[in-house]
Amino acid sequence: MFYACHSATIGRNMNVWYVDSACSNHMTAHESLLIDIDRSVNCKVKMGTGDLVQSIGKGTLAIDLKELIARVQMKGYRCFPLDLKYVNPPMANRATFGEPAWLWHRRFGHLNYISLKLLQEKDMVQGLPKLQEPEKICSGCAIGKSHRSSFDKEKAWRASQPLELIHSDICGPMQTITLGGNRYFLTFIDDHTRMCWVFFLQHKSQAFNIFKRFKNMVELQSGYQIKKLRSDRGGEYTSLEFSKFCEEMGLERQLTIAYSPQQNGVAERKNRTVMEMARTMMHEKKIPFKFWAEAVNTASVQSPQRSQVVNDLQITLESVTHDSSVSISETFDHTPQNGRT
Repeated sequence: MFYACHSATIGRNMNVWYVDSACSNHMTAHESLLIDIDRSVNCKVKMGTGDLVQSIGKGTLAIDLKELIARVQMKGYRCFPLDLKYVNPPMANRATFGEPAWLWHRRFGHLNYISLKLLQEKDMVQGLPKLQEPEKICSGCAIGKSHRSSFDKEKAWRASQPLELIHSDICGPMQTITLGGNRYFLTFIDDHTRMCWVFFLQHKSQAFNIFKRFKNMVELQSGYQIKKLRSDRGGEYTSLEFSKFCEEMGLERQLTIAYSPQQNGVAERKNRTVMEMARTMMHEKKIPFKFWAEAVNTASVQSPQRSQVVNDLQITLESVTHDSSVSISETFDHTPQNGRT
């Protein structure tokens, strides 16, 4: 994608560039801004109108960059103009002593200022002066120490009647194909009863037809209707026909944010529980992996019974255990996935 138009005039403000993370290259009509121009690069650029324009070279833009992070606000026509300061002519940087706070911050590997103040107060470092925390944020720390915040551990909402909320997720592809040619399995979990239904697929595109079958079956047999469907943003759930069908049926869609499987935690944990139970049974009985679908199907039947025992507060721990005595059992080492055969 290029930020281009059919007829353009040379703007007076040469410092403005339009940021577009999807473009192949950024273009300018001002040759004087570039250094180390390579005249051999003379590719053609396709404009927004379809016209091809010949380029005359490719160079490097020298800018005065004090901060590695820039805040760019969206302007008209959904454009993101960035005002840059150029270095013209280019010159070599000169080593200078900065503020003592920044200097000691970098000497200790970008240590936070609270710890630096503690070192100074405890007199643990010779020559460390009393430092004043700068107002600016260290760009190196902002990039190198960035991480995602954990999700709040608050009490999750629970459905009050069956089929009020259905969790769904697809697991796969598996390394081994089943006897029926399947490589995926699709789960539907009722939020109220934690009842789980498992369907096996050859391709992800079959999810829509399976959901229609599942909806007709559970609504006819239970007398309730599905009101909400929670899933991730996989293409099998966000297809046009899937979205249109849910809109016509009046189903509320709850799609998770990208790269946030925690928001669909019920389905994610169910898939893990079912897979761990299936692998355990297969390894113990030395069953070939081509029967993983049968093991998953068996595990999905046992999983709701375990959830009912755990969630029922009236059942005590002694009533679900046969022997409360402690015994010494055989131990096993965990083998990483790359080392498994």
